[in-house]
Amino acid sequence: MRIGTFKESYVADAALFDSRTQHVWLGIAAALLVAFPFVASDYWLYLACLIAINVASSTGLNILTGYTGLVSLGQAAFMGLGAYTVAILQARWGTPLLLNLLAGGFVAMLGGMVVGIPSLRVKGLYLAIVTIAALFIAHFLFANFSITGGTAGLSMQPGQLFGAVLDTSFRLYWLIVPVTVLMLLGAANLFRTRIGRAFIAIRDRDISAEVLGIPLLQYKLLSFGLSSFYAGVAGGLWAYFFRVVTPESFPLSLSIFFLAAIIVGGMGSILGGVLGAAFMTLAPEVLKADRRSAARRHGSDGVPLARAPGDFWRADHRFSGLRAAGARRNVAPHAPVLPPVALPQLTHPANQETDMAQQRISTRRRSIMLTAAAAGAAALTQPLSVLAQGADEIVIGGSIPMKCVFAFAGVGINAGIQDYVKIVNDAGGIKGRKVKYVPEDTGYKVDVSVAAFKKITSQNKVNLYYGDSTGFAKTINPELDRNGNILMAGASFATELNDPKKYPHQFLVGPDYTEMFGILLKHIAKEKPGAKVAFVYSDSEFGRDPIDSSEALAKKLGLSVPVKIMTPAGSVDVSTEVIKLRRAAPDYTIFHGYILAPIPEFITQGKQQGMTSKWMGTFWTMDSSTVMKMGPDGEGFMGLMPYRYYYDTEKAPMLEKIRAMRPEYQSTAYTQGFLAAMLFLESAKRTLEANKPLTGDNLKAALNSIKDFDTGGLIGVPITISGNSIPVGRVYRADMKAQKMVAASDWIKL
Repeated sequence: MRIGTFKESYVADAALFDSRTQHVWLGIAAALLVAFPFVASDYWLYLACLIAINVASSTGLNILTGYTGLVSLGQAAFMGLGAYTVAILQARWGTPLLLNLLAGGFVAMLGGMVVGIPSLRVKGLYLAIVTIAALFIAHFLFANFSITGGTAGLSMQPGQLFGAVLDTSFRLYWLIVPVTVLMLLGAANLFRTRIGRAFIAIRDRDISAEVLGIPLLQYKLLSFGLSSFYAGVAGGLWAYFFRVVTPESFPLSLSIFFLAAIIVGGMGSILGGVLGAAFMTLAPEVLKADRRSAARRHGSDGVPLARAPGDFWRADHRFSGLRAAGARRNVAPHAPVLPPVALPQLTHPANQETDMAQQRISTRRRSIMLTAAAAGAAALTQPLSVLAQGADEIVIGGSIPMKCVFAFAGVGINAGIQDYVKIVNDAGGIKGRKVKYVPEDTGYKVDVSVAAFKKITSQNKVNLYYGDSTGFAKTINPELDRNGNILMAGASFATELNDPKKYPHQFLVGPDYTEMFGILLKHIAKEKPGAKVAFVYSDSEFGRDPIDSSEALAKKLGLSVPVKIMTPAGSVDVSTEVIKLRRAAPDYTIFHGYILAPIPEFITQGKQQGMTSKWMGTFWTMDSSTVMKMGPDGEGFMGLMPYRYYYDTEKAPMLEKIRAMRPEYQSTAYTQGFLAAMLFLESAKRTLEANKPLTGDNLKAALNSIKDFDTGGLIGVPITISGNSIPVGRVYRADMKAQKMVAASDWIKL
């Protein structure tokens, strides 16, 4: 009977897997990994890919922190280096996928070795601070270089491997999981070599290791390099999985996530890194699912954030197109990746008792973690299963920013969609079919929005979707075309999206930014022919969007544009720009690309310098609560609004219903969400009335059939949607005494 870890030869000690039991369990694990994608739902495949990416990065951090004893909070930076390298190589040169992953790993490795240079002099907390500094430096570089796409980041096309386009979680699984397994085997093999044992010696006592002849700087830099290589490859996998890379994708919290994963799972243990990453990835899902289940059980009026993945054991269309498996091959045993060091003595008698005690602790810890992982999986399945989607439900998904700087818009949009869904369901649904709204908070981050989309669409048969940004709309467009069953709208009014050929399954809930300028310029041309109009806009994709085309339109309308001023978004010191503006002496000044700042500064300083310009803004500046923050100097501020304000006194039956549901003021973002849901479900209604399936093409055709449609007074005139936008709006003016926006024009159609 085998007990303990007794070895009879150096060959046995050098074996990566040294017992029949280990071989059996590894065989079972391999079989499960191979079978998993054929029986799992899309939701579980999404989670499996995400876990595998996190395992790869956590394993890299374990090499550095768990085995070498060097604390790092810069793992997210090295993931970012790998992700950006992959995105740039694919976008600019179209290099092969596997080469991109290796390049991402080596670029991150170089970055890690540079960051590791101070490790010879500092350790512990001080080294952690150095790695945090590296993270902030990396974020600055990602956000300020044109090659990285600046703050907007980079979008990617699906990767290709051996002719297969990796555009689904099923196909990506066959890239991400095998690469992660190879990295795990490499890490396990590493610590049977001279290099791995040197890492452990440094961790246990670096002074003693140096006395034994181990060059500390060389091995510390090597540890940083290997750890960063793992992070870089994980970042490359992450880029292929989400297909969008932004500076916000790799925050400090992500580094803390990986550090927590190896602490929870067990530092200095390959299996610990795996279990820790799996636990940290699944735990939020368990908690969210339990909260939603409790809300349903207690009859909450709130809309759940997500629904169940459905039956785990489900095979679907992923079977189609699969090639027959190759014949079983005999694989010859191979030597370790790195040569094992010869041991002068297999087990020292004085250390035998300590080794056995450590083994019992390790075994107990791993048993506890395995039990916890199994319990977590069970907990995840149970609460989600009670939220299964009804067969006839019409599902609206949403990537909504509800906890971030744009929460002022996201919370309103979410409430607007939720309220209209409730109105429709209370009236019996659409053709007898209930409507389900499934939002996820995104923090206004493109990668999180993409993750939310993947999650929601893998859990639900989504028909309609609301996106949170221009970046998300552009990134997810290929997926909408591939899916073919979703019509999408969103918070963005980007001019680029107003192209039915390029974006056939999307639409804007109002005029695009160029059309907003067009409505304002048309009003100006009518009010004061030949006027001088200045454009002040933010240095962002959002700000620059309508400027050139609007300048051409102004000239066409007989207006002149004497000055165009670009400032950083949210800038405070605008004294130089105000002087330029005063010299141009415009009759009207249109601000675009800002929420509030620096508009009040421009107006205040402009009035102090004797300017008589009329000040104007576009949609995102024009919510009543925002304009009123301008104070007395905001009196008379004007701008474009596609919808009526909550407190408008003109006849509007739908506004009256909203006011009855929500007596407190509701923002224009609320109206945008409410109207989006109205148009979504009107399209679904028309499609079902025509006895057609709810596909993206049919829903868009139904939307474009809308002509002279009454929105219940949300928009003051009947609307017609012939393309991707609703080119209608009205100019409103701020009345600071009444603390309201009042109409300054009739409704203007383009």
